[in-house]
This record gives sequence, C-alpha cells and structure tokens, in this order.
Amino acid sequence: MVDLTIYAGGQTNTDNACRSHHAMPVFEVSVTIENRQGLSDPEGETILKDLVLKSGGNGAPSHGIFRIRTAKMLRMTIGSDDADSAMRDVRAVCDGLQLYNPLVSTIRVELESGGGAPTRAADDSSAGSSGNGAKPGP
Repeated sequence: MVDLTIYAGGQTNTDNACRSHHAMPVFEVSVTIENRQGLSDPEGETILKDLVLKSGGNGAPSHGIFRIRTAKMLRMTIGSDDADSAMRDVRAVCDGLQLYNPLVSTIRVELESGGGAPTRAADDSSAGSSGNGAKPGP
C-alpha cells in the first residue's frame, strides 16, 4: 500500500506550497488497480498453487478457494471542496501519472472517509468516469 497526500491543484505532500490548502475538507480515497477480467493473473495463480501444495498437493482447493486475483491498492489523502471533486482529482492523478495501463487493467476509486460524506465508489464502468471509455470484460 502506498500513502500519498494530494491537495487542490495537484500538489503532493512533498510540496511546500501545499500547506495553504489545509483549510479544505480532507478525504481518504482508495484506488484499486487489477488486471481486467479474462486476462491472466500470474501472481494470483502462483498464490493459489502454493495453497494447493500446502493443502497436501492433491489438487483440491484449500479451504474451498479455487481462484485468486491480485490487485494493487493505493490510499490517498486529498484536500478538496467535496467528495466528488476529491474522487475526480484522484482519478485524474492516476490517469496523468499513468499509474495503470488501461488496456490491461481496471481501476476503482473509492471514498473511504472524510468531509462527512457517505462512502462512494467509481470505477471504469461508472458514468462520468475519466477512464478510456472501455468497459471491463466479462
């Protein structure tokens, strides 16, 4: 997990100028990046094979687990006027820094806490997302 603080205007916690933005409401936003459905997940497959081996190697799923998919999760703290702006700004940072490859990965942006707003989520299939317009596979 990576922690990054983003302030209005795209400044990060490493920028001295960001100190003036502390008066804004602060939101915790998580970003989950994973391979699109239908694409292989070698890391998940390796973990599953290890579970099978540790369960005696008889090929039966350990504890009923028969599929594992891995993902990368980033948690960001952002100062923003409202929850929708916070999520939109985080998505723009992910897109701008190319933190994922939209051809092979999906991204899900979720509001964890802050500003007194209820938890909300946005992903590639959400209306108004700033993704590449491609819908996740089946």
